[in-house]
Amino acid sequence: MLRFALILAALFSAIPAQASCEDIDYSIAGEFRRSDLVVLVSATGVTWLDDNRRPVKLKPPLSFGTMPGGLDPYLGAYYDVVLEKAYKGRPPRRFRIFSENTTARTPLVMHKPLLLFVKRVRAADAYLQVGDLTVDYCGNSVRADGMPQRVRAVERLAARHRKPRRKL
Repeated sequence: MLRFALILAALFSAIPAQASCEDIDYSIAGEFRRSDLVVLVSATGVTWLDDNRRPVKLKPPLSFGTMPGGLDPYLGAYYDVVLEKAYKGRPPRRFRIFSENTTARTPLVMHKPLLLFVKRVRAADAYLQVGDLTVDYCGNSVRADGMPQRVRAVERLAARHRKPRRKL
């Protein structure tokens, strides 16, 4: 039964991911422009949330072993992160990123440098509240230690973004 549920989850999860990632410029420059924050952070903790957004402990069995899947009764998770460097925006030293428990989940690796392109939610829905900071699962967010070329590309974009524009 669990195997059948996992197969169904995998089949249905592929459809929305492809559909919602189309027709958007996912180049590093495109995502940099769209993002409210572009940051280098380290995730220090995770708080799973019930359907009322109250903290809750995970209870096995979980769809993906140690990680809930869309069939498990969790709305999502808040990841606590510590800022190492801001390339765009002015985030506080410590803040939270919300990851919904759907196929749009963006699980963060703990205690590793993460390059994240972050958007602030402006309209609430069943999972997201106005003001939530989220990471696009289709985008360029990665473990920074494994993608130095992506970090260098962001550094170049940030340098151009900070330059004052000359008046004509």
